[in-house]
Amino acid sequence: MIYDTLEIGRRIQKLRREKGLTQEQLAERLNVSTVHLAKIETGKRGCSLDILLDFASFFNASLDYLVLGKVSDSEVRARLDAIIQTLEDLRRDM
Repeated sequence: MIYDTLEIGRRIQKLRREKGLTQEQLAERLNVSTVHLAKIETGKRGCSLDILLDFASFFNASLDYLVLGKVSDSEVRARLDAIIQTLEDLRRDM
């Protein structure tokens, strides 16, 4: 297994954007510099375990997802349930 800083950074950036946060806002909330966060997101700098835990806690994401890109079974089930509910709502509205 390779610690892929670029992929970790991409996942962190994706989560940040999904929350509608700027790098400045996230950096302030996690008490890191904007420059440091930018380097993490671009894969130019790795994260300490402490910072990875902060990201995981803030985004309610698992370390497996942040580091390996793996999504837990419960997360997959929740996403599928949401999709099913949306489809049922659309069918009902037709």
